[in-house]
Amino acid sequence: MDLFNLDDYQIPTADEVDMAKTKNNVGVFLMAYKSVRQRIGCPREPKITSTFADTPAFSNEFHSQVEQIVIKNDSDREEFLRLNEIYRRGISSIQHPFLPEVTDRRKSVFYKRYIQGLAIYQIALEIGYSEDVVAEESRESLIQFANAIGILAKSDFKRSSSGF
Repeated sequence: MDLFNLDDYQIPTADEVDMAKTKNNVGVFLMAYKSVRQRIGCPREPKITSTFADTPAFSNEFHSQVEQIVIKNDSDREEFLRLNEIYRRGISSIQHPFLPEVTDRRKSVFYKRYIQGLAIYQIALEIGYSEDVVAEESRESLIQFANAIGILAKSDFKRSSSGF
């Protein structure tokens, strides 16, 4: 018996993913998440730290948000708590296995691209990396996020090494 089963933690490559469908799935999730945030009186975009980690769950701000939620409709409160936990799971899964600076950059790109809706060229100018690097980090972060929350769409076919 293996102590650690790699198959349980493998993340598909971009060639194995239907990127258009996955991006659509993430968009549907983020629309629902942002909508419920607004319904309960929170800002549409979640707050993050300077390293693009989500705000710690036990900050004073979180407690005041929870107090506001209690006053609101119970179904909105329950939906927010459920979607917020899913969002946290997705964000925390955006990682690089060896380089923490790449993890931070990848989370930054995800936030700017998919939460704030910036274009790749805008992010490249803002963070000082090439558009190719930003596009790659955007793709990787989208796959990691979608995989972690169970909405990744696999491709129906695999590309051969010749590209056909």
